Amino acid sequence: MYSKGMVKYQYGIVAYFDILGFKSLIKNNEKTPDEVVEVLSFLKKKSNAQNVLPTRSDVDGIAFSDSFVRVVMEGNAPDVKVLVMSELCHLENIQRHLIQTFGLLVRGAVTIGRIFIENNIVFGPAVIRAVDLEENCTKKMPVVLLDHNIDMLIKKKDKKDVPKTLEEASHFTQDGNPSCILNYGKIFLSKLSIENGEETKKRAIDFLTKQREVILSAIKQYTGNQSILDKYKWLACYHNRKIHEVKSLIHFQSEYRELCEQLVTEDDILGVDSKFCFQTWN
Repeated sequence: MYSKGMVKYQYGIVAYFDILGFKSLIKNNEKTPDEVVEVLSFLKKKSNAQNVLPTRSDVDGIAFSDSFVRVVMEGNAPDVKVLVMSELCHLENIQRHLIQTFGLLVRGAVTIGRIFIENNIVFGPAVIRAVDLEENCTKKMPVVLLDHNIDMLIKKKDKKDVPKTLEEASHFTQDGNPSCILNYGKIFLSKLSIENGEETKKRAIDFLTKQREVILSAIKQYTGNQSILDKYKWLACYHNRKIHEVKSLIHFQSEYRELCEQLVTEDDILGVDSKFCFQTWN
């Protein structure tokens, strides 16, 4: 039992994710109960798992139905910016794994703020902020939005300007809409360079192949359902954009020509013109 007056907020990085189409999976038996348990077990494991920063252990998470909340406290991280960047890498990995292993997309938001999480109880202004951002996401696209305080923190160039604590970082303005997304394709695909080996190349192309399959399967499945189709058309744009960025990065090296085969073309998405296919967001 909690003693009255003893419950206190802490400051943390709060991520709120929602699995798109989860209700349909259950209602229409699109996945077996075993498959649903596998997805939720993965989220439960990842919501409580350490991220790539080994010097910190203050992680807590709650997975419930089609959503999960993950909270990271300061612990003994070397500095706040490193902590945030490490956490974003972990969240990017979750997105990619959900796409590649389960063919599922997520929508969500990440912020910094006041939070209470203990014994499967979670609440606080930071949770409310993250949920509000997710619910009001522009056109309900499959993106993870980064709140202003996250965006401003990761853009700090001079170390002396970086806040010393998450409490300080949370005081950046939070008015208006978030200005960027968690770009899960950027770090993963930027590893494709002449210095990387065949295994890195294979992992990237395997992921692009799977993501393209997910897009094309959904377009076929949801013909006539414009609201769902728009989400996968957006993902097709994002998918193609990442490939073009990689092609630019590696200067069209011949050994990477297989990347071109992973593009989603206008022929794959009937009724969508090339301007839509190659438009950018963020």
